[in-house]
Amino acid sequence: MTDATLPLAAPGDEISLEALASAVNYCNAQAEALNQQLESGTGTPAELQAMRDLRNEFRIRALELSAGSIRLQAGEAKISAEHIASAVAAADRTIASIQAFKQKLAKLGAVLDFFATLLTGDGRQIVAGAETLKQSLEA
Repeated sequence: MTDATLPLAAPGDEISLEALASAVNYCNAQAEALNQQLESGTGTPAELQAMRDLRNEFRIRALELSAGSIRLQAGEAKISAEHIASAVAAADRTIASIQAFKQKLAKLGAVLDFFATLLTGDGRQIVAGAETLKQSLEA
């Protein structure tokens, strides 16, 4: 997703709740997966705390993303449901294949950061966030 190839948002354009569904579902799924890991009690106290923190962040982000449509800033990149779903799918594929705890947490944190940029409605920030997420997933 690059800024130069996307159409520009017009006044009143928004990312609908339907377009945000993949992000909300991903947040809820990750929170539930982390909850299941926590219930198993496997990990050091520091790892368990990191999982609790991340689980809570995913729960919060799901609530934020499901609160309503996000108005896009006019004149900035127009973000679509396909863009969001593509980012979520790429993250899911990559993170599902990672076994190392710290590496997995770092990549999940990058997903949360990307979702936070969605909330801004600023196409330029969202595109930059998508690029940062892509780099994080590839690292």
